[in-house]
Amino acid sequence: MNDVVPHQHEPIFDRVTFSFLSWGWAFYILLAPIYIFGSGLPQPADYIIALIGPLTSILYLFNQKIIFNRVFTCLMLVATLFCAINVINYYYYREMLFLYAGAYYVFNAIVFCATAILFKNSPEKMANIARKIILVTIFYQIFHIFLLEGNVTRQEGTFNNPNQLGYWSLLSTCYLLILHYGRRMPWIDIVAILMCTYFITESLSRAALISHVLLIMAFMMGPYTTHFSKLFLVFSVLLFSLIQVVFLNNDGFVLEKLEIVTRVSDRIESIQTEDGVVEERGYERLFNFPQYILYGSGEGAHWRFNAKTAPQHQGAELHSGLATILISYGIFGFILFATFVYTIFQRVPLLLWLTLVAVMGYGLTHQHIRFTGFWVYLGLIYSVSRYVIPHQVRASSHPLQQHHLPF
Repeated sequence: MNDVVPHQHEPIFDRVTFSFLSWGWAFYILLAPIYIFGSGLPQPADYIIALIGPLTSILYLFNQKIIFNRVFTCLMLVATLFCAINVINYYYYREMLFLYAGAYYVFNAIVFCATAILFKNSPEKMANIARKIILVTIFYQIFHIFLLEGNVTRQEGTFNNPNQLGYWSLLSTCYLLILHYGRRMPWIDIVAILMCTYFITESLSRAALISHVLLIMAFMMGPYTTHFSKLFLVFSVLLFSLIQVVFLNNDGFVLEKLEIVTRVSDRIESIQTEDGVVEERGYERLFNFPQYILYGSGEGAHWRFNAKTAPQHQGAELHSGLATILISYGIFGFILFATFVYTIFQRVPLLLWLTLVAVMGYGLTHQHIRFTGFWVYLGLIYSVSRYVIPHQVRASSHPLQQHHLPF
């Protein structure tokens, strides 16, 4: 794949093949929020993308001259190094977690490639498919929470725990902001972003809530809609909240809504009152076991850290995506992964860097990098900046912000 998109683009796949692959990818996005099995185990959506991802990559290699740019070279090196370190550690410790972790990165690398290949084949069609499927998942989630979840302290939606709901909502907002960059955003998409805000509030995920504020800032600063529409949106949210509190004659309902606000506020304030983040999330391993920063510990055999780690994290993985990369794959692995991400964002508009800050900010207190949705996010960033936006520039002489994604 070339970094420079050709002016005259020939589709990679024929119509039937592309339809099969693109809708297979879409069904993955559709089913990704639905968790049936335990956390850490493959979910229904994973089986679909496990077929579509490799098939897309293989068919691409058969149809195209193989040209790897810096992004895909870094991706191959990351997947190879991470897998190799885990295999070596498995040889010494004989724990299957190492092999699972290595497989996750190879699998997610294929998902990234499949996303980029499909968008390269047909940028506008894939952007439209992605947007519609994402909207369906968001509105299904609100249906599930309102009608099926019931009254619980922390909502988890179709996931196994509230943090998964919060992270998925954060990524879904990123998806919409990326797909609409340089275009006017229809109102149904704005409502979907508001729904994601609601999900995060209901999940009571502190990290997701703080990170989502950055995404709202990106929306307000970006050319997604007119200033009047933004003011009208804020007014509508305030008016809706007022109607809920004042005009609904249901004291229990009002108290429940006020309790949600109180719970979120208490959780944010607790950041300063609980044990420090270093001990709370397991960061002390970086200081207590510095040798692993040199050559990597792999992702498994967490009992190795029991001697010095905090009691609440005995035998548990480190709760931070970037810190996990550093201690599990060493300084070289960390630099290689950072280089991969940087090469993706090198040509990305500055406003969309806020989405990276938000996602990585969430990952400071959660293990988020193995989550396949994160690699879809990277794939969308790469595809929109390399294929969708240039395609729009070639398609019309009108400014990008006048283009719409039809619903």
